[in-house]
Amino acid sequence: MTRFFKSFSYPFKGINYLFKNKSVRKYLIIPMTIDLILSIFLLVFLIMQIPELLGGLSGWMSGWVSAEDVWYLNILRWVIKAFVEILKVVGYLIVIIISPYIFIAISTVFDSIFRGFLYSKVKKNEGHPEPELPIKILLYRTLISLKNDLIKLSVYLLLSIILFLLNIIFGFIITPLISNAIYFTLQFILTAIFSTWEFLVYYFDEKKFSFKEQFRFIRKNMQITFGFGFPAALLLLIPIVQAFFLSTHTIGGALLSIELEKENQPIT
Repeated sequence: MTRFFKSFSYPFKGINYLFKNKSVRKYLIIPMTIDLILSIFLLVFLIMQIPELLGGLSGWMSGWVSAEDVWYLNILRWVIKAFVEILKVVGYLIVIIISPYIFIAISTVFDSIFRGFLYSKVKKNEGHPEPELPIKILLYRTLISLKNDLIKLSVYLLLSIILFLLNIIFGFIITPLISNAIYFTLQFILTAIFSTWEFLVYYFDEKKFSFKEQFRFIRKNMQITFGFGFPAALLLLIPIVQAFFLSTHTIGGALLSIELEKENQPIT
């Protein structure tokens, strides 16, 4: 469990490093501004979709019930309405749970280069400068990185959809309270895993890891994955402020990558 607790500290080390090292702060201005705008837009957009989607579902389910004013049909209508209201609450919770990673994935497209500068600056400050590469190689690596990010995002969304569908199914088999508790726990664990993956992505790029090699690293180093991922994902659940933590987690990922270099961490 030693590696778990060591990795657990790195998201907080990223915050501490930012306040103690003025030289890296200018590298946060552009990515944090972009991330703040994206965070607000994404949160408002997702929240606005829930009433619209559930309103359509409510109308569709109500269409099953005859319009007659009969007591048992009134009860059924009340049950449908209550069910939709429960789904609305669940929907808002889902937005809070999954929005961090969607936010990370979207921000990667817009500010990955700027966060890459931040990562490189931290490593240089700590005496681990990255080798200078020709522009052609840098562009190629950027394209490969974006491709891997798209694959990673697709896997995350697919697994999230599967978990959500299973939650609905088991909600009818067991009580919704229990199924939702299990669902949110599993969804958070999934988000924690992919958060670590995201903030070590520059380390993986340095090592020229393929997508399969990245996945193998994450799978075989679960103490690191969960140690870094749990606090990182938890802090990213805070709306709006997550734009700040996205940058500090990048710093934490850079510091963790230096530790991995010291350990001479293998791919497999």
